[in-house]
Amino acid sequence: MQFTENSEARETDIVPTQSMSDIQLVGGLQTKLANDLILYVTLTLFIVGTIGNLLTLVVMQTKEYRKSPSSVVLGSLAVVDTAVLMTSLLTIGLSGVPELNITAHNVASCKILTYLTSVFMHLSPALVVTMTIERLISIFAPFHAKTLCTKYRMMIAVGIVTLLCALVNVFILVYVTKIPGGYNGCGVSAEYEYLYYSVWPWVDFTVSTFLPSLVIVSGNILILRQVLGSSKDAGVQTRAHRSMSITLILISVCFVILTWPSCVLHILHSTPLFIKPTPTAELLITVTMLMFISNSSVNFFLYCLSGSRFRRGLAEVFTCDKKASTTSTSEPPPPTTLVTFSTGVN
Repeated sequence: MQFTENSEARETDIVPTQSMSDIQLVGGLQTKLANDLILYVTLTLFIVGTIGNLLTLVVMQTKEYRKSPSSVVLGSLAVVDTAVLMTSLLTIGLSGVPELNITAHNVASCKILTYLTSVFMHLSPALVVTMTIERLISIFAPFHAKTLCTKYRMMIAVGIVTLLCALVNVFILVYVTKIPGGYNGCGVSAEYEYLYYSVWPWVDFTVSTFLPSLVIVSGNILILRQVLGSSKDAGVQTRAHRSMSITLILISVCFVILTWPSCVLHILHSTPLFIKPTPTAELLITVTMLMFISNSSVNFFLYCLSGSRFRRGLAEVFTCDKKASTTSTSEPPPPTTLVTFSTGVN
């Protein structure tokens, strides 16, 4: 009887040990998966996104866009998105490769790369907001658009937006420093931990996601209502309505879906849920972070999918067909005008 009781006691002791072992195994697999995703997905996004953004820059030099004010913002957005992908690769993607992790080399590289990463991540949605405002002016004040939205004025607007994003993030140069135990070799100075974990997430969320989403979504709704209302009076075909609606919905929905999860988790990072993050939580953070970065690699595909004008410019690049840019003059003007109002890429 004593043997049986001891056996049962030993069995009950073993069960928690086995369960703990299983939990550690699953946690180890999740951690490895998160590290692999950070390296390989970031690298893939960099390659694919850079190719797409470079093609966008080339298309902006074609006859379809050369004289268009929209080309200034679209070209700038392609450059900034490429910078987002590059800095994300250097500061995040290569963090697990000590030989290539240049952010851990010294204080200067830590501060500068962290600063540039944040600036570019804020500048990308800010440029989309700039483009949305330009479209709003074109629709609701068409007679003033030719003077307000010239290429020169758009370059000034891009410069102002860039300066504002640079100033918003300048504090990063103060509180970020090289810390051996910090993420990527970088960390936050002890005296600035409260600001970083309690205040900065809200600033980051407001600048990178909330305000851009508010302007982009509401602006596109206004554009959609105005253009669809005008096109009904003009008797434009439903097919043109559907094409333009898809363009507006794609840009707005993709931005919200890809950027909001990461920013929300960033805010929750200081709550009890993430005081001692589990491997599952870390994996979730990794996935949402990669979603945010992917927002800088999808614009080219959205342009191709929904922009007939962009596709004509792309065809001109690959076929060297000068007629590609002139065929638009023989097409019915209403559909072309409608889609141009939506994003500037159509």
